[in-house]
Amino acid sequence: MESTGEPQFSALATMSGEPAASAGAYADRDCPLLCQRLAEHLAVAADMVAVGGSVAELALLITLTFLSEGGTMLVTGAPASAYETAAAAVGARMRTTPLRHYRVAVAAVAASLADNVNLAFIANPADPSGTALGAAEVFQLITAAQENGALVVFDETRLDFADPGTGYPLAAIGASRQAIVVRAFSPAWGPAVVPVAYAVGDAALIARLRSTRNSLPFSVSPAAQRAAVAAIGDLTFTGAMRERTAKARDQLCRRLTDIGVEPVQSVTNYVMVPGIRGSGVVAARLAADHGIQVHDLADCGFPDCLRITVGEPEDMDRFCQAFAKVLAPPPAPAYDAATLFNGNVGAHIVFALQDLGIWELLSAGPASLARLSARAGTAPDLLRALMEVAARFGYVEIGDDVARLSRSGRELVLSRGFFTWAVGGYGALLRALPGLATGKLAWGRDVRRDEEKVASGSAQVGAELMTSVETRVLAGLEFTSVADIGCGDGSRLVRLCGGEPRRRGLGLDISLAACGMATGRVAGAGLADLVAIRRENIFEPGNKVVFRGFDLVSSFLMLHDLFTLYGDGRLVVRALRSAFPDARYFLLADTSAYPWAWHEGPLPIFSLEFELVHAFMGVKILPRETYEQAFRESGLEIARCEPLGVPSTWLYLLRVGD
Repeated sequence: MESTGEPQFSALATMSGEPAASAGAYADRDCPLLCQRLAEHLAVAADMVAVGGSVAELALLITLTFLSEGGTMLVTGAPASAYETAAAAVGARMRTTPLRHYRVAVAAVAASLADNVNLAFIANPADPSGTALGAAEVFQLITAAQENGALVVFDETRLDFADPGTGYPLAAIGASRQAIVVRAFSPAWGPAVVPVAYAVGDAALIARLRSTRNSLPFSVSPAAQRAAVAAIGDLTFTGAMRERTAKARDQLCRRLTDIGVEPVQSVTNYVMVPGIRGSGVVAARLAADHGIQVHDLADCGFPDCLRITVGEPEDMDRFCQAFAKVLAPPPAPAYDAATLFNGNVGAHIVFALQDLGIWELLSAGPASLARLSARAGTAPDLLRALMEVAARFGYVEIGDDVARLSRSGRELVLSRGFFTWAVGGYGALLRALPGLATGKLAWGRDVRRDEEKVASGSAQVGAELMTSVETRVLAGLEFTSVADIGCGDGSRLVRLCGGEPRRRGLGLDISLAACGMATGRVAGAGLADLVAIRRENIFEPGNKVVFRGFDLVSSFLMLHDLFTLYGDGRLVVRALRSAFPDARYFLLADTSAYPWAWHEGPLPIFSLEFELVHAFMGVKILPRETYEQAFRESGLEIARCEPLGVPSTWLYLLRVGD
């Protein structure tokens, strides 16, 4: 849905009553009558207005006119494909400035305009949150553009739904030669009724834009022009539409608050709702169970967020009732005794075969049991016993004393690191649960984890499930040096420093066993001259060690320990920044508390044991919001947040703020 209400106005009559011959006729590309009517409506000169068929068309024309090959375009929020297409058309680079607290990060955009950005598209209202710029923010952006010779374009596609006093950029256009405002009729009137968009700016800018348009096969049909002129004259509809939207939006926000959900305060015809754990599942259930469509914003870089289009008041009531039902905690699943018992056996079989190297051998192809036994150094009859149990679980197939992975086995191998971590790393803790629970045993004194197995299991999971996400997040990021805190076996450092270009690296870990593995791996990769491994705890009170000259600092899966140890996550993040004062980016990943309240179906791998063992270690697993608040309050901006392949685990690319 776009506007809240059926368009019963002269524009619809104009389009529906247009003769076929006239509708297909060639148009005057300058659209003089439409430009004049728009100018009168907006209180600007007619030579300050240019018309196009859509905002995407105008974005392309603006880019072709004002951006050259090798230049840089900046967009805010979730980048639209239209901007990406436009940048690619001229061979320009594209940067994205993420929203900050769901608003345009004005200070960051202004700084970018001073850092070789030639053209910036600013969504106002912001996409996908619907928040609007204030007058002072608009002035700051236009001033930055003027001081640096850049052009800023305010994409106000959905501003028709906001209070008329929200359009600050348009009011500032007359005093600036470095700004353009783009708007469209289609969100309010419907693209089939009025397929017209328009740009407003300094006459000299608009003249150049018109020149580009006239050299290309772009035009607005006579029918669309007449419909737009009729729409401009039908102010009754736009006023009523805006009033209905505001009323329904306010009602929606109140109802969301009533059911315990806090929406972002929007000025347009959609509302963003953050903090919805498993947002994709929630959206799917709303569609399947209630026939209601909402937009899961994970694909826009906003995981655990939904966007709801504002409809009629009765539609909003129906949505909120359905939403409350979907968010209600489901009953816990029951697992029978045989499943629990055999699952324990299976976990130990998977770990044993991984520790013996059998999974790696079978991944290379079928092998005889005799060869596997010889390579693993086991008694032949005992290896056969292990393999026969694995076959009963369906992970291997044995015929003529030759073993091969089944389809399920090939899938299992990708997750084998979980079993190294769980059984090998924390098996002693699990066996000691009664003693730890009664206090007869103490964690760290009587019971310890196997640090080497924890490190190697984590590395296996990272290689199979996390590396592709890490690579995608770091693509295009320029850095010449990297420090990895809690480096484990050194796999990440070898990956980041051993490619092209070569990079300087530093690995820190408090585990002697992990440092030993990392040193060996770095040496084996021929990187000993570039990468140093050091046993160091930069978070230890009183440790003032400083490492200079590192662009990127990474740390995976250790923040939960540190946040618990120091009580205040901000102290941890600030200690990290103090130890690496030259860092421009931080790549931090961790597992947050699983959203059990919204879980349905089979239990996920990893999460139950992760939270259980940490409870017995005295470590609280925190919600995502706690991490994100600590980042922001320590001066780091969230540039990207991506699911990291493991349940409830997230990868953050953080940028040092202004």
